[in-house]
This record gives sequence, structure tokens and C-alpha cells, in this order.
Amino acid sequence: MVLLFSVAIVLQFILVSATKVVLDIEGWITPALLSEHGYVIGRMSPLTALLFALLAAAMLLSASVDNGDRGRDRLAQGAAAVVFTVSDTLLVGYWYGAPLLYGGTFTPVAATTSIAFILVSTAFLFESKKALLARWVMSPSVFSRFTRMVIPGTMGIILVVGWVQTSVLTRLRAVDQVLSFTLSALLTACLIGVLAVIVARQVQTAVTRAEGGLRDSEQKLRRFYESNLQGVIYWNMNGQIVDANDKFLQMVGYSREELIAGKIDWVNMTPPEYRVVDEQSVLELRTAGANEKPFEKVYIRKDGTRLPIIIAGTMLDEARLNGVAFVLDITDRKQVEARLARANRALKMLNACNGIAIHADNEERLLKDTCNRIVEVGEYKLAWVGYAEDDEHKSVRPVALAGTDGDYVEHADISWGDNERGRGPTGTCIRTGEIVINRNTSTQLHYDPWHSRATEKGYVSSATFPLCVGDRVYGALMVYSGISDAFDDEETELLAEVANDMAYSAVALRERSARVEAEERYRSTLDSMLEGCQIVGHDFRYLYLNDVAVQQSHISKDHLLGRTMMEVYPGIETTEMFSTLKRCMSNKAPGHLQNEFVYPDGARSWFNLSFEPVPEGVFILSEDITEDRRLAEEAKKYHEHLEELVEERTIELTATNKELEAFSYSVSHDLRAPLRSIDGFSLALLEDYAPKLDDRAKDYIGRVRGASQSMAVLIDDLLQLSRMTRRELHIENVDLTSMAHRVIGDLRQGEPGRPVEFTVMPNLMISGDANLLRIVLVNLLGNAWKFTSRKPMARIEFGKIQKQGETVFIVHDNGAGFDPKYSDKLFTPFQRLHNTSEFPGTGIGLATVQRIVRRHGGRVWAEAEINEGATFFFTLKGIEKP
Repeated sequence: MVLLFSVAIVLQFILVSATKVVLDIEGWITPALLSEHGYVIGRMSPLTALLFALLAAAMLLSASVDNGDRGRDRLAQGAAAVVFTVSDTLLVGYWYGAPLLYGGTFTPVAATTSIAFILVSTAFLFESKKALLARWVMSPSVFSRFTRMVIPGTMGIILVVGWVQTSVLTRLRAVDQVLSFTLSALLTACLIGVLAVIVARQVQTAVTRAEGGLRDSEQKLRRFYESNLQGVIYWNMNGQIVDANDKFLQMVGYSREELIAGKIDWVNMTPPEYRVVDEQSVLELRTAGANEKPFEKVYIRKDGTRLPIIIAGTMLDEARLNGVAFVLDITDRKQVEARLARANRALKMLNACNGIAIHADNEERLLKDTCNRIVEVGEYKLAWVGYAEDDEHKSVRPVALAGTDGDYVEHADISWGDNERGRGPTGTCIRTGEIVINRNTSTQLHYDPWHSRATEKGYVSSATFPLCVGDRVYGALMVYSGISDAFDDEETELLAEVANDMAYSAVALRERSARVEAEERYRSTLDSMLEGCQIVGHDFRYLYLNDVAVQQSHISKDHLLGRTMMEVYPGIETTEMFSTLKRCMSNKAPGHLQNEFVYPDGARSWFNLSFEPVPEGVFILSEDITEDRRLAEEAKKYHEHLEELVEERTIELTATNKELEAFSYSVSHDLRAPLRSIDGFSLALLEDYAPKLDDRAKDYIGRVRGASQSMAVLIDDLLQLSRMTRRELHIENVDLTSMAHRVIGDLRQGEPGRPVEFTVMPNLMISGDANLLRIVLVNLLGNAWKFTSRKPMARIEFGKIQKQGETVFIVHDNGAGFDPKYSDKLFTPFQRLHNTSEFPGTGIGLATVQRIVRRHGGRVWAEAEINEGATFFFTLKGIEKP
């Protein structure tokens, strides 16, 4: 703007010099005075030249002023102020008709020139680099406010009084010019004085109000400052904190004496990684004067710990060297955020571990994958699972681990006994069944045996969780972290849930494996039976057939399995056998049928069929009686030749019996071979490694040998039972009392906690086959044990009575009993009077009892009432001993 006004002035003087044309502003302002003083158009006054020189000097000084050179700027502003003052005086002289003010004896400065000087100097004063005058006039000070209010009124008074002086009084020539100017000057001064007084009072009132508001604001600010709701600091760009409230001092741990001594430096309190944040904030404060929004950073307390904060500041001076900032401690928020992050991580870990538990197919994979997820998703350093061993040292055997430095676990030598190496977290957890939290390894005395290695590996804290089956703790899950106090209550609860799920899943997998093995043994037994065995699903598909059933079907096994009965035998759904099968399946009740089966090729066979509901569908036991039926028909047809036929059939039966005995021997030998291997290797293990085995291990091996030997005897008995009509009984003296006590002992060992009152009559001696009679007692006493399971106090009795001169042995219980009208079905294979959901069993036991009793020339029957117990009676035509 200065340059623009300078060019305008130069152009004006060029125009005047070239054309001698000038705007008649002088004539418009003072027409009466121009001729009196010999005013010459186009002639420069010496005062004009001086004013031009001062204005040029001001411009030169301003152009050479640096940012930090305030002296030259003041000289430039002073020169421009002189030009403005002189020019204003000249203009007032013209306006009031006072030659002394605008020329006197010198060549006067033209009025237009005065106006130009006023404009240029005003523009310079308000547009220079520092604009000192503008800042002074616009400052909030009382004098600046007074000046801003007086200047417009003063200019109005000067214009009005000057116009009256030059336009009215001078033209009337009623008053002397000097007197009129004097009167005008006095009037102007009075009016300006009155204006000044009025303005001063208004300014004073405004100042008083402002001071009151300022005091109120200061009191409010002081109350906020002293309220300690948040930290308040006064600081400067040198890094010092010059003042602070008690809240801030409390936050950073410094005293007020240290603050007064200048020992608190906000730069040094800031960690190096947050220096960039401070630099950005300072740049924003220097540019805008205040932070646009609060930002997060960290201060280092006096004790060296870190204080997370939110801070925002504003500058207090124009130079922007001093400021105030508000500081909010966000430690609690950061802790909550950390807890939420840890809880979210733990929830993700729990979800991942749950997925493993659902899809795991064996115990080893379950444990390993769960440890991996704990380390990977939970962000822990190490996780491992240990099982409690029942050895001499009560050692803890690692079975799965994941994470860094697994050799730490391998060399830990941990025990769960009450000894030095058993009082650590793992041993204590297994021994007590309680969760053990180690918040900091260095402060835990019971961690001494492992302290140095744990510190070396970076295991700062740990958590140990018991793995339980019911009330028995069989192992523990250990989780290690690299930070202290890493396990809060919520995270501990989630990890405990992981441990519980792992323990439950491991036991379930173990039981499933045992169930699969049992099913394999069951199928192996079915495969070896002489009767046909098959399982038909609920959709009537063949699920299982043993070799005998395949032979009876006249169709290959591959063609049967997976196909429905209707597909294999079209039209079978119209037969009585199919109706009995459907009834068994829908009613969950056993069935029995003697049926003639017509094959697709027209062949016919007769079968004794027994139907038993099972979870998969229906189990069918089929005995081919075609030959028996044929023999019966032949006997009926040739009864007149009975003796001849009997002799002939006797020869055939003898041959058949020999063949069956040979077959039975072969089957018995093939089934006993693996059992002999189990028994032999168990004996070898016991003999060769006895010193290395503890009593429990020896007991386990003894039980394995006993079970294999019992299994061998049972196989022999079952095979002998299947050819009961063909074998000879091995008669010997049998002590039924002792035998009953042994059977009872086996039953108690199976359910040691169950209260059952047994009464066995002493000296029950009989002559008979000991192995078969033991099967009789096992079935009868076992049934009494089973059907009293729902009685709070069960009673079972075994003894004898005399009935019509005959010795009758009885087994009585107070159990579930049965409906007496179905007693004739009890001794038919697979005929049961209770659903499998109530009492387990296959229904073959009583049929076995009946066959054995009949082989001994006796008979068996039962009496009972529903929920009133049952009594089984049997007689033996052996030689009773006293």
C-alpha cells in the first residue's frame, strides 16, 4: 500500500509539471486566501521537500528492518509519525483559515499535498512490518481504548468548527480573522475536552466492569486451579514449569519447593519417544496460539515411573513464549484398556481352545494343540501340561508343551509330594487342587529351586490350574508370562475354564478310546460265536454281521453291509419276522420268533430268532434249526423204524459231535492264543522288571494277568456252553459258600462305595462242575446286585431250603422285581423285562443259568413282585455234602 500511494504522488506531480493543471482543492477549501498570500500553482514548498525526505527515510529504514531489529523499525515509525503530524497541522490550518499553520512566511504546502502525506504516512504506520502504531491503537489497554473512542469525535469536531470558521465567519467578515481563529480554536478545544471527559467516564465505567469480570474470571480460574480436578501448569518455551497446582505436583511426585527451585523441566520429563509429539505441539502453539485438540503423551515421574496423560495448552502472550496447559492423568483409563485388551486376548484364546476340544481325536493332540493356542493367541511365553505319577517320588511327568525353551520343563524335576520340589506352584496345585498364581518369581520363596533358571528364561509370573476327574486331581496346566502380575481375576477365570475344558475333553477321549477297545472286544466275541449275530439300524440297514450270519444269509458280507433288508430281500417287509423286528424297534422291547425263511432262489431254512433293542437299532441272534426240524420230521415220518433210525442218527450225531468238538477246540485255541500272549508277556514283565516297578504297577500287572486268565476261562466256558449237550460234566466237590463270597467280593470291588447287605448261608456244599456252577452264581448274584442299585439299602441273600423233600437253593433280593406273569420269558435268550435305559444287560445270563442247571439235572424258576424284589430257585441233582 505504501508503494501504491508513493506512485500516486509521483504521478500527480508529473501531471502538474507537464500540464500546469491541478485539482482546485485549494480553491474549494480556502477560496478567499489564495490571492492574498500569492499562492503560486505548481511550486513546491521547502516543507514539502522535507516531508518527502522524512517519508523516504521511513520507507528505507522499514525496508532494511530484520525480524529481530526493533530499533530501525521504531525510527521508521517515528519519521512517518512526524510526517503525519505536520501534514495534519497544515490541513487544519487550511481548514480554519490560519496561514500561520499551513505556510506563514514560507511557501505553503498545498492542501492536496498535505492530504497525500496524511494518507501515505497513515498507511505506512499501519502496514509496516511491525505495525507498532496499529498494535498500540488496537491493544486492549485503557489509553488505547480511550484513543480509539476520542479520535472519531475529535475529527468530527475539527471538521464542523473549521467549516464554520472558513465558510461562515470569514465570509461575513464580522469578526477579525485572528479573533475568529482563536475563538474557533478555543471552541474546538472545549468541545474536544468535553468529548474527552465523556469518553473517559465511559471508558472508566467499561474498565470497572471489565475489571469486575476479570476478577470473577480470575476467581473462577483460581478455584479451578486450586480444585485439583486436573493438573494445571504454567510453562515457557525454555522447557521450565514456572508454576503448577498441587494436583500436578502430586501426579509427577515433585514438591512445591522443587518447583520454586526450578527443578521441574517438562522437556526432561518427556521420554525420548515422545519428543516428536512435543515438537509438533510447540509448532502448533507458535502458529495458532493454542492446541486444536488434546493429545496423549507420557511424563516421567520423579521416582522414574511413567505417567500417561492427556494434555492441551494455550499461549499467554503475544510473543508466544509463555503458556498454560491442562494435564489429565489417564493411568486408570490405560489400565482399563490394558485389562480389556488382555480379556479380549484371553477370550480369543478360550474360543480357539474350545474349537480344539470339539475336533480333537486323541488325547495327545488335544493337549499339544491347546498349549500351542495358549501361547500363540494368549501371547504367553510357555504353556505345558504335567500328569501326576504314583511313583516313589510322586513326580510330575510333562505330557505336552508349547512355547520357548522347552528344556526348562524337561530339567525342572517337579514333584507333587509335600517336599522341597513339591512346594512349588505345580506340586501345590496338584496336591491341593487349588489354582496357584505366582505374581512375581523374584518375590516367591517357594520358587527357590527354579528361580535362577526361570529368571534366565524370562518367566516373570505364572499361573497353575488343576486338571480333575471328579474330586481327583490327575495333573496340572502351567502358563508362564514375561511380565509381572500378568494374571488378573478375569484372565485367571478364563484360563481356568480352558483347563477345565481340557481336563473334561481328555477324560472323554480316554473313555472313548476305552469304549472303542471294548467294542472291538465285543465284536471279536460276537465274531467267534456259533450263532448268527447281526445288527440292523433304525432304517433297516445292515450295520454288522458275523461270519455265521453271513453264511446263514447266502449272500456276501460286502453285498449286505450298508444296504437295507428290503433291498437285499424284496418282499421281506410282509413277513412275520419283519413285523417282530419293527415291533422290537418301536417298543424298545425284546422279541423271540421261530421262523421259516425263504431265500430268493427258493431255498428254505428254519431259525430261532431273538431280537434285542440296542442304541444302533436291533441286535438279532439267529440259530439255524433247519437240521433239527428236518430230523424231527424224519423222526415223525419213520417212527415205526425208530430203533433203526435212532441207531443211524446216533452214528451221525456222534460224528457230528466229534466234528463240533474239533471245531470248538480250534476256536478255543485261536481265542486263547492272544490271551496267553498277554498273560505270558505280563508275567515276563513282572519277573524281569519287578525291581523297577512300584506296588501299584505290580498290582496293575497282576490284574491284567488275572483278567486274561479269567477271560480264557470264560471263553472256554462259553464254548463249552454252546456244546453243552455234547460235553461231559467234570463233577467234583464244590463249596458254594466260598464261591459266593468270592463273587460278592468281585461285585464290591466294582462299586466299593455302594452299601449292600449280603447274607450267605455257611457250608453250602454240592457235587457238580465248579466252573459252570460259578457262572450260575455270577449271573444270579450279579442280577441281584444290578436290580437293587436303586435301593438306598440293598439286601441280598443266598442259601437253601427244603421243599417237598428236595434241596432248593435260593437267591433273594429286595430290588426292582418284575411282573410275575412274564416269568416264563426270563430264561429265553435276550428276553428281558426291563428296558436297557433302566438296567443294562443283554438277557443271556438267565438262559445260561437254565442250561447249566439242566445239565446238572435240575431246574430253575423265579418268583417276584414289581418293586418288591425277586427270588430265584434252582435245584441240582448232585451229591449234597453236609
